[in-house]
Amino acid sequence: MFRLQPVVNNNNDLEPIRAAIEKHQLFSGLSADDMKLLLAPPGCRINVVEKGEMFAQQGESCPGVVVVVEGQFSAHRIAVSGEAILVKKFAAGDCMGPAMLYAKNKIYPFTMTADCCSTVLTITFVQIEAVLRCSLVFNNNYIRFLSGRIDHFRRKLAVLAQKDARTRILLYLKQELESANGSGLIKLRHSKTVIAQMLGLARPSLVRELGRMSDEGLISVDGRLILVNSPAIFDGLADFEQVAE
Repeated sequence: MFRLQPVVNNNNDLEPIRAAIEKHQLFSGLSADDMKLLLAPPGCRINVVEKGEMFAQQGESCPGVVVVVEGQFSAHRIAVSGEAILVKKFAAGDCMGPAMLYAKNKIYPFTMTADCCSTVLTITFVQIEAVLRCSLVFNNNYIRFLSGRIDHFRRKLAVLAQKDARTRILLYLKQELESANGSGLIKLRHSKTVIAQMLGLARPSLVRELGRMSDEGLISVDGRLILVNSPAIFDGLADFEQVAE
């Protein structure tokens, strides 16, 4: 069972937490007073979760915004078939829950399990709303974050809506290439096993299709490095990206 620790609201105790979460766009630029209000007990708590332990279970009530302070979590959603589908890896600085602030049913949409000994911060929705009422910076950050999440899920739906493996992989590589500032060289952030789960593919199918694309001279693969030799492989993908809009 994970360990619960209180957040003590004085400058020395808040500094490590502030340093960890202010890197996230949701909390960037907040004043010291805003941050102190945000992290004030009892509306804020820290949990230490050991490797392999579950922090949140799909369908359970979610009390607030969850921020990973240290470590990493795997988020799996259980499909109707009973299959556990990897939704996302939450690393230090990532957060979950802002979109549920005014939701009628505030429940965890997936199960979160610690990949290593990890620390998470939970800020209740009541406390989040209190800071939104008095901080213009936090309001702006919140709107930008939610806009970004909408775009993220639109892209993810566009990928999963495709039936063939190559189109899913190309959409994923295109998104990764955009994050690489158009250099043509992609450094995969996840292992091929994780990427396959994210794309709803079996790992052998992913590896086999990457191999075919390499044999065709479209890409070059070296471990986690993928060089796009022919940008033309992305031609026509714009039509697929519209499916979720």
